[in-house]
Amino acid sequence: TISISMDETGAHPDIVFLSIDGRVIDDRSFWSVRASEERYRNLIHHLPMALLQVDSTPMIPIFDALRRDGVTDIAAYLASRPELPLQSRNIVKVTDANQRAVELFGATSSEQLIGSVDFIFIASPATALRVITAHFEGRRSYDELIKLRRFDGDLRDVFLSVTYPT
Repeated sequence: TISISMDETGAHPDIVFLSIDGRVIDDRSFWSVRASEERYRNLIHHLPMALLQVDSTPMIPIFDALRRDGVTDIAAYLASRPELPLQSRNIVKVTDANQRAVELFGATSSEQLIGSVDFIFIASPATALRVITAHFEGRRSYDELIKLRRFDGDLRDVFLSVTYPT
């Protein structure tokens, strides 16, 4: 059942109240779904390798606009427009990080890694170009050996592997 109502006083004509009521079709309970999510989260947070979860969805409208404009060679486009890689490094966000990532970056907690991915590419800015290119081209993954600057200033050689959602 769906109920829709508006502010009867007329003070807020742009606010709509929506109520949805019905049976849950999925026979798994909320708690079993929650337990499954918790198992997944525990698995990720205890992997023996550094893992960052990244949200690159802000790039979708940018890629769509570039394709509409006829851009097919993204690498050449990025070379002529250095502001796009810098913009992407700021709008693409780390949303989660496991303990090994905290250790790799010399962070004090995973919260320190949440936010812009810019810190990943500080010592290897050209890597960002190649990651964007692979994503634009629709590749499933991309990897390379990069220089990574830790928060304490230490420079490390690390293997970066990116998997793009389908």
